[in-house]
Order: sequence, then C-alpha cells, then structure tokens
Amino acid sequence: MDGSRFTATLTTHRHASGQPSVFGVDEVEIRLVGTAIGNFAFCSGELERVPGMLFEATLIPVQEEGTRVERRFDFGRLPERLPTHNVR
Repeated sequence: MDGSRFTATLTTHRHASGQPSVFGVDEVEIRLVGTAIGNFAFCSGELERVPGMLFEATLIPVQEEGTRVERRFDFGRLPERLPTHNVR
C-alpha cells in the first residue's frame, strides 16, 4: 500500500461441481490496483487467463447489526473513474 493506493492479488479455485464460474474458467488470478478512501476501497484488474475480461470491485466493510456505526459516505471524494492499468 502506498498512501491510499494499493495492489493485491485475487485467486479463485473451484470448490464444488455445478455451474461454470462467472469468469468461464475454474481458476483465475487477478492482479488488482486500487484506491482506499476512508473505510471503502475501489479496485480493478484484468484476468490473465481470460484476456480482455476486466474485474472491478468496491469493497465496503460489513458489521454485525448490533455494532453498526452510522457513517455518511461523501461520494464527492470518489475518483471519477478508476485508473486503467494494463495488467498482463
């Protein structure tokens, strides 16, 4: 992590038979680049095994109902668009 910018690697594996994954393959590795703002994180990356398929995520913390703290999110602090990176 560098200030509010971060990198991460997301790896998936099939754990049960059934419908194909949303990625079309059972195992993928996605190198993510993102920005953290307060308790929220926004990231994106490209799947190595599926060229051209992009992955974007917004990460929001989840708390138990009894411990929830009321916070207002300032949407004005969001970047207009996540930076595009040619991850290959």
